[in-house]
Amino acid sequence: MRLVVALFYICNIAVGLEVGRLAQHMNQEKANISGELEGLSYLPELQQKMSSLVRETENKKNEKNELEQEIRRLERDYFREVDHCRQIGDAKDRLLRESQCLERALEDIKKSNEKMR
Repeated sequence: MRLVVALFYICNIAVGLEVGRLAQHMNQEKANISGELEGLSYLPELQQKMSSLVRETENKKNEKNELEQEIRRLERDYFREVDHCRQIGDAKDRLLRESQCLERALEDIKKSNEKMR
C-alpha cells in the first residue's frame, strides 16, 4: 500500500513537472507570437499551436488533480486499515485477559469444590 502511495506521489510530481514544462513552452509560444506579429502569415499557425498548448496544459492539470484525489483516497483508506488492525489487536488483548481471568475463576471454583468434598 505504501508503494502505491509512493508511486502516486511520484506520478503527481512528474505530472507537475510536465505541467510546468508545458506552461513554460506556452509562455515561449506567446513570446514568439508577440515577436512575429509582423509576419501575419504565421499568425493562424501560431494561434493553432497556442490553443493546442492550452488544451494540453489543461489536460495535464486535470490529470494532476485526479492523481491528487486518488492519493488522498488511498491515504484515507490505508490509514483507516491501520486503525482497524490496531483495534483488532486491542480487542484480542482484552479477550486474552478476560480468558485468563475466567480460567483463574474456574480453577478457584474447582479448588473450592475439592475442599467441600
